[in-house]
Amino acid sequence: MKGRIVVGVVLLVVGLVDFVFAPALMISNGTEVILWANILPGIVLVALGIAVLATGLKNKKQTG
Repeated sequence: MKGRIVVGVVLLVVGLVDFVFAPALMISNGTEVILWANILPGIVLVALGIAVLATGLKNKKQTG
């Protein structure tokens, strides 16, 4: 159970770092472009991190 909690936290941290360092917007010729290729991996990692962390905490609560 401890492994799931650690993996969940690592996924959350990597997803948040991706949000901080990956550019999400670009302005070109006066128009704003959203860079979904940089945003989507962060969203997926954070969602996976929350799901894994939640299942790890739920299993820990049930066993202990």
